[in-house]
Amino acid sequence: MAAREGDLAGLERLLAEDVVTWADGGGRVGAARRPVVGGAKVARYLLGALAKAGDVPDLLVSEVNGEAAVLAVQGPSGRGPGLVGVMVPEVGDGVIIGIRIAANPDKLGFASFQLLRLSHSAWSSGS
Repeated sequence: MAAREGDLAGLERLLAEDVVTWADGGGRVGAARRPVVGGAKVARYLLGALAKAGDVPDLLVSEVNGEAAVLAVQGPSGRGPGLVGVMVPEVGDGVIIGIRIAANPDKLGFASFQLLRLSHSAWSSGS
């Protein structure tokens, strides 16, 4: 994945020239307060956000509310994996035209619980 590898040019090729990213950090985590617009700016914003996360989180493709999403999961803690963000891309004409990012811990609570349940069921089934 271009973002995980820090490949700015590769990431830009996946984005429409006029892509828009909206982020919700809820004032609790660092996130852009206004939409970020433009392929180059969005690519730098996404790579910068991953760099600020310290240990690069695992990026997992999943389904959230019936849509394809990328889950950013920080390695297991004493309580299980920690969901630090959900990115939902909008695709059009073969490129990403919009990205909605939820990073507000208050809004990630339920999704974190679901992720923890899934990881425990995978562990108990031997997968």
